[in-house]
Amino acid sequence: MQNRDFIDLHPFSENILLQKSSSFEQASIHALPSEFAKQNLFYAHLANKIKAGFPFHMECGPFNSFLILFSQSGEGILSFKKQSHRLKAGSVAFVDCSGGFKLDVCQSRLWEFKYLLFNGFSAPAYFRLYSEENFAVCEIEQFPKASEIIDSIHKTLSDKISENSEIIISKLITDLLTHIIMTRGFNLGAAKKIPQYIAEIKNMFSENICRHYSLDELAQMYGISKYKLIYDFKKYLGCSPINYLIKLRIELSKELLKNSTSSVYQISSMVGIENPNHYISLFKKAVGMTPGEYRNKCSLDAFFYF
Repeated sequence: MQNRDFIDLHPFSENILLQKSSSFEQASIHALPSEFAKQNLFYAHLANKIKAGFPFHMECGPFNSFLILFSQSGEGILSFKKQSHRLKAGSVAFVDCSGGFKLDVCQSRLWEFKYLLFNGFSAPAYFRLYSEENFAVCEIEQFPKASEIIDSIHKTLSDKISENSEIIISKLITDLLTHIIMTRGFNLGAAKKIPQYIAEIKNMFSENICRHYSLDELAQMYGISKYKLIYDFKKYLGCSPINYLIKLRIELSKELLKNSTSSVYQISSMVGIENPNHYISLFKKAVGMTPGEYRNKCSLDAFFYF
């Protein structure tokens, strides 16, 4: 049964409407900044963490604030200015709330995300810099700092607000803005300048994910040294070729664990990792739990949809 209500987020409660599913958790903390903070600092209105299942819909604004949203896991859709953006794990969005925005959970998925509503004298300038060339969403899974900073702001807001804590929050927001602006540059640079041979290797990995590859073989195919190959992959994709391939295999195995009845041993072979113990070790390192634990968690999450 759907529940439609308002979140009490004074002074924004009149402008935030929530339609939530039975699978819904949130930890919201709002603040009323001092006049000193409004005149001199970046200041937070609200920090919130939400975990929601389908169906979930949230309408926010318009109001005089800016949004930074970090997608932790699952997938959701952010809509603003008549455009929609799919946010997957590791995505960050920076939005001017003067036109409002909407959030929806993708069908049959749990979406876990955290966000910050804030403002400050320099906030419009940071937003203009970020949104050049109609840039909207960063992919920062290689850069987990944004999530950690939002957590720090959330924790600081949960304590008693003082002038010192407002200064700390302003510094944290500055760090967060600097981080996502720099990440935006990384995203644009990678998208614009990625060498053709790296794009070809990416496609080859995706199309032949089970095949065995060696650095020497890949380097020989493109007439470069393996050291340059590793360097360029790390520069444009954030990891070495082999680690990029492992990442693809882990992502495919996650889908197989969720959507098939194949055993862990079978899935290990299906994604090109012949040693099941090695697969389990790689999976746990990447995901933070074993394949079996991940499958059980997905089953439990699916149960709560209904």
